[in-house]
Amino acid sequence: QVYAVLTMLTGSYLVWNDKGIIEYWSADSFKFENQSANGKSLFKYKTDTDLFTFLQHKCTVLNICISPDGKYFATFSTDRKIRVFNFLTAKLFRVYDESLAVATQLQQ
Repeated sequence: QVYAVLTMLTGSYLVWNDKGIIEYWSADSFKFENQSANGKSLFKYKTDTDLFTFLQHKCTVLNICISPDGKYFATFSTDRKIRVFNFLTAKLFRVYDESLAVATQLQQ
């Protein structure tokens, strides 16, 4: 399955699937893009981003939320981590571990 969220800041779709792949697609052409609709540079190559994080950790994205100002997006994945990315660079900003092991450790 493929899921998508439209961000108004860049005019791009944030697209992900159940294999752990996230991409930015143009709202006009529905093709992979690294430039926003308003000309802001997103990134030069996908390898310059942290979008491969989910493949590396062998997990998939369950949900994505975009901040009201469009500067960040947050993901929740099957490894029970919340990852916050900078939208324009697709670099990880912060990771929150919501796993049971961490919750148990905090209670001790």
